[in-house]
Amino acid sequence: MYKIYPIKIAQSVNPEPSVFYLGDCSKTVEMFTYIYLIKSDGKIILVDTGFGIEEIMKMNPGMKQAEGEDTLSQLSARGIKPEEITDIILTHVHWDHFSPVIGKFTNAVIYVQEKDVRYVLDPPHPWFAKFVFVETVKKLTTSFKSRVHFLNGDEEILPGISVFLAGGHSPGSQAVKVKTQAGNVIIAGDVVFHYRNIDENIPIGFNCNLEECFSAMKRIREEADIVLPGHDPLVLEKYKEI
Repeated sequence: MYKIYPIKIAQSVNPEPSVFYLGDCSKTVEMFTYIYLIKSDGKIILVDTGFGIEEIMKMNPGMKQAEGEDTLSQLSARGIKPEEITDIILTHVHWDHFSPVIGKFTNAVIYVQEKDVRYVLDPPHPWFAKFVFVETVKKLTTSFKSRVHFLNGDEEILPGISVFLAGGHSPGSQAVKVKTQAGNVIIAGDVVFHYRNIDENIPIGFNCNLEECFSAMKRIREEADIVLPGHDPLVLEKYKEI
């Protein structure tokens, strides 16, 4: 049976309309950025790669990361070496979920929706490649290709762990469903930023497809016993481990 450990790696403050569709422009919302460590006998899995201060300075200097919060430091504090990670599940390829730190995980099988990669490398509009490390995404099709499992929709990728194509936030955003002793846990990725999104059925403001946001939230409500949104500080208050 799997155990899930939410790990905070940074925090930021964002305009409310980017978090809650058509929100109040005069308000801001606190956001935490997470990676998720999933452990079982023989498996040490990461959902998303996180990043370090170098990536923050390139992409969002206003984001705050305390000393020791970066991905590699967090894993080291838990006695885990990068080469011990067996699998990495990418909810999507935006920079705060997929960064050059992927190069440190030399033995990990990587799971990503092919659609998300395609929209970055051959975008119908430059916007789709704006929030990513393009050269790192390219490596999924070149130097990392032998370890990449490109997904096209829903799939059980490991016993007790499945993914489903959510879309909404990015074309190939996916959610991760994990069977635990507490029931089915869905790591929602960024199709849900805060609990308020799903509790009040408010789509995220940063979306590429509003209809997909509503559909994904409906499915998450139907299938999840526990929901882990992408950026809600309440995650750590509610769950140190699951």
